[in-house]
Amino acid sequence: MARTKTFDATVKKLCRKKISDPEEAILGPSFTVQQAIAAAIIKRALGGAPDAVKLVREILDYQDSPSAGEFKVNIRVVD
Repeated sequence: MARTKTFDATVKKLCRKKISDPEEAILGPSFTVQQAIAAAIIKRALGGAPDAVKLVREILDYQDSPSAGEFKVNIRVVD
């Protein structure tokens, strides 16, 4: 059974894409609706919209969330 892509995975994929110009199109000539929505959210986040920035941060941080039976410890060293 093929694994379906989630919206979070689409956003992560587009965030990993390297572009040389902030005004450059993130999407290619053909794309899905899910990719179009993800690109629009990323563009709004790049423009500084707080709600879009928060959403993208939550999606990108979610990959580091622990799975069942695991835990995560963040250690910050301050001089």
